[in-house]
This record gives sequence, structure tokens and C-alpha cells, in this order.
Amino acid sequence: MADKKAKKTKAKREEVTRENVKKKKQKPNDCGGVETGKPPEQPTKVGFEEHELANHLLANSPLNDLEKRECLNQMECKVYETGKELVEGLQHIEPNWKTLFANRNTEPKGCPAALIVTASAIRAVEMIRELADFHKACRIAKLFSKHFKVQEQLDYLSSNAVCVGIGTPARLSKLVDCGALDTAKLQYLILDLTLDAKKKTLVDIKETSDELWFFLTKYCQSKVKEKNLKIVIVSKDTASQ
Repeated sequence: MADKKAKKTKAKREEVTRENVKKKKQKPNDCGGVETGKPPEQPTKVGFEEHELANHLLANSPLNDLEKRECLNQMECKVYETGKELVEGLQHIEPNWKTLFANRNTEPKGCPAALIVTASAIRAVEMIRELADFHKACRIAKLFSKHFKVQEQLDYLSSNAVCVGIGTPARLSKLVDCGALDTAKLQYLILDLTLDAKKKTLVDIKETSDELWFFLTKYCQSKVKEKNLKIVIVSKDTASQ
């Protein structure tokens, strides 16, 4: 009988000890919750910080050190969450944007002041949606592949004043080579480095990266060197989606 009582007493003491240990581990925090001893989980970082964009663009570029410095001197970077933020960022970079980007009587035809370059037609369409208010004021020309035939774009550029265009690198090069797209008045080259579903950007996919640098070095580098062209790198914060 005495042995049974001793065993029960020992079991109760062990149970009380376990409860006390558990309470010590779960201390109340300043917010009235319970601390479990484990550090809070940090959100997974998706996308870039603004100071990372220029390095990401130039990391695998074919430019020499001097050309990279020339680009950096003419470069602005903007990370955004909403289309409104992007529009405000572009307006901050170019305060006279209405005069420069929304003048539908500009001559010659097909001679934009700004070009937006994306990795794909899908991303170009997304950006046009994000820039809906900007698109209404500026009428962004759709210069990307898949959705439009080259001849349709040639006809459009030859008969319309274009202040802002958006396109993919290979198609933009083709339109310049055909003489329909003129970069003579180009003042802003806006490069979209938003991560896609595979966490790749415009410069991470070899084919599009090669096409981008071909377009930039052949049609834009001299303007950058002369400080007549500003490169604006934008990236949407996909963590906010």
C-alpha cells in the first residue's frame, strides 16, 4: 500500500515539474502573447532593393568599365508595388512628362521620347495595365511580338505620333532596322527587371539578355555617352502581389 502511495506521489511531482518547465519556456511577451522560445519567421525576400538593380543589370553585360560608368551616371532606379507608384516615380524623374510624353502632334512619326523594354509580351501587357492612367494620357505604342505582326506595327509607326512605346528587345531592333522606329529623340530607356514566375528577369534569360544588349549598344550607347539618354530601371515588388 505504501509503495502505491509513493509511486503516485512521485508521478504527481514529475507532472508538476513538467508543467513548470513548460510555463518557463512560454513567457508572456509585451503584447500579451506567449513567447515560445523560437524566433519569428522572417518573410521570404522576393525581388530587388533599388540599390541592387543597377548591379544586376550590368553584372553580365558586354560593356567595358568605362561604358558601365557612363551608364551608371545616366541611371535611375525605382522599385514599386502599384501602378500608381510607378507613374509617380516616372513623373518625379521627368517633371515635364506631359509635354514630353503626351504631345500627340510630335514629328516625325514613330519617334518616341521614351521606350519601355520588357522580357516578354505578357509582361508588356501587364505593364500597360499598371500604367492605365499614364496610357490614357500618353497612348503607349505596343511594340512587342506575338500579339502583333511586324507589318501592323510598321504601318502604325509610319502614320502615328508616338511619344512612348513598350516592346521586347528583338522586336524593337527589327522595327528600328526597318526604319519605322526612330530613336533620334529618345530621352528615356525604361528597363523592366521584374521577376517572372521562374524568378528570372530581362537580363537573366540569355536570349532576351543578348537581344537587349544588342539593342542598347547599337542604338542607345552613343546617346548615353553624350548624356542625351537616361536609363531608368524599374522592378515590381512581387512580394506585395
